[in-house]
Amino acid sequence: MGTMSNVAIITGAGSGFGLGLAKELTNRGWVVYATDRDSVALEKAKEFGAIARRMDVTNRADVDAVVKEAIADQGRIDLMVANAGFGNFSSVEETTPEEVRRIFEVNVFGVERCIRAVLPQMRKQRSGRILMTASVVAHVSLVGLGWYAATKHSVRAIANALRQEVKALGIKVSVIEPGTVRTNFDSVAFGHLRD
Repeated sequence: MGTMSNVAIITGAGSGFGLGLAKELTNRGWVVYATDRDSVALEKAKEFGAIARRMDVTNRADVDAVVKEAIADQGRIDLMVANAGFGNFSSVEETTPEEVRRIFEVNVFGVERCIRAVLPQMRKQRSGRILMTASVVAHVSLVGLGWYAATKHSVRAIANALRQEVKALGIKVSVIEPGTVRTNFDSVAFGHLRD
């Protein structure tokens, strides 16, 4: 039993922080399910030995399928990294209602689907960690980032409550709050600002 590898599922692992973490954990001998809705972006993860799976966090069946596969094949889940997210620079008023729903669908409800999918297994193991990617804007809100900041405030609030709820079960909950990091996020977000 002692030789079993740790098992991680990472969302948004096609680029940026998710891809970097997938590589780091794979190099440390973890079994990593690198997931992204862009299956082409996942080719990079395959190169260093991660198990690449197309998964859209806005689709509960997608999320559940990867979690079920990991449990069936590995017998455990040690880490769920709910990292998939996006933002665009746009004023509160100029962001269309559809865009507002979309950003919450990915950044908040996507995280909710990930949490819900792994908790039964982690409760059974009485171990595991859920890591959510928030942002420095989980604490402040700035011009052009109102809706994005709202989603990250939400993630922080969910994490703070969940951490207390599952502590006695041996499950840990963490939030990472990157500042401005050089990832693809900027080119996507600033592209919208220029438009």
